[in-house]
Amino acid sequence: MQSRKHRDWCPGNPDCDRPSHLCRDLIDDYKIAEILLKKYPSRFSKQLFWVGFH
Repeated sequence: MQSRKHRDWCPGNPDCDRPSHLCRDLIDDYKIAEILLKKYPSRFSKQLFWVGFH
């Protein structure tokens, strides 16, 4: 959160500067990534999936 405060696009944007919104978005992204990984195992990189969430 701290590093985002110094970006022009973040301050005032609820999806960026509110922890509850950011966490919800990350959880939603994780759920979608799991679906894509199951649906397209040869087209959706598991490595890319885990790098984004660890």
